[in-house]
Amino acid sequence: LITNFLTFPLAQTFLADTIGRALSPRERACIQHRLNGMSYEDIGRSMGISTNTVGVLINRAFKKVKAA
Repeated sequence: LITNFLTFPLAQTFLADTIGRALSPRERACIQHRLNGMSYEDIGRSMGISTNTVGVLINRAFKKVKAA
């Protein structure tokens, strides 16, 4: 049932908006860059942060999403 729900574009938008609001702007940016295929190194360079910070932000984002 939930899988069928997620096939509707409106449901996908709702889910993305809900998750997006739970994340900080930097967490959201890191996730978006990662989904676009960028490496941690590339993300760090583009955002002016260390690779370690990228990892922390992505891990924090995943924890928030799991809790939502």
